Amino acid sequence: MRDEKYLIYDRSNKSYHLTRVENNLNKKDILAIIKILLESRAFCQEELDKLIDSLYKLVGTEDKALIRGIIGNELLHYIPLEHGDLLLNKIWDFSQIVKKQEKLFIEYIRADGKKVEREIKPVSLIFSEYYFYLMAYLDEEDFPVVYRIDRIKRYMKLGERFLIPYAKRFEAGEFRKRVQFMYPGELMTIRFEFTHGVLEAVLDRLPTAKIIKEGEGKTTIEAEVFGEGVVVWLLSQGSKIRVLSPASLVEKMKEEVKRLG
Repeated sequence: MRDEKYLIYDRSNKSYHLTRVENNLNKKDILAIIKILLESRAFCQEELDKLIDSLYKLVGTEDKALIRGIIGNELLHYIPLEHGDLLLNKIWDFSQIVKKQEKLFIEYIRADGKKVEREIKPVSLIFSEYYFYLMAYLDEEDFPVVYRIDRIKRYMKLGERFLIPYAKRFEAGEFRKRVQFMYPGELMTIRFEFTHGVLEAVLDRLPTAKIIKEGEGKTTIEAEVFGEGVVVWLLSQGSKIRVLSPASLVEKMKEEVKRLG
């Protein structure tokens, strides 16, 4: 642990004095944070190096060398995401825009490569599955649209504020618990049977999951989810899962299985 000293000007008596700010992050904390950064693959090499160097400054020389030895091989073989975009400034800018509820103009590249222009009302910034996403309302939408921030190639504040009615407020924590792979959509309650697997992994993947029934080698689970991203996860579980409801999801699963066949 290191303490930082700052020279502060005291207006009351027109004098300067040194003040000590304690750094509460220790070598264990720094190692854990760097491990998460490496696993996320969210940042290009330039920004990853910058972040790690900043964290190194919070520990002494001996601890820094120790951490470097532990993460050296992972850092050497680090593979950033293909987009290669610089994100730190965008993350800060969009976070401030969300906080101030400012309308925004964006130039966005969709997954199919098509460029679109939008005027949006940003309500949250979320990190999930390698990427940072900006959640924003369009005037005609009842639910926020998802924009990957590396695909936002140009943005400009419009100088206008917006107000989201309390009933339509976006709660990032609740959304995160119910969304899979950032596929937005309507809220639905699903029910399925799970067999021959690690139940803990299912409960961790679906934070809203509740065990409805257990016995005869299978577990019936119910969970609230947004959109159809859950279909991707359900299909990845193969024969370990049988969807029971709603009927629309059962049919969707059957269609997807046919396509895979």
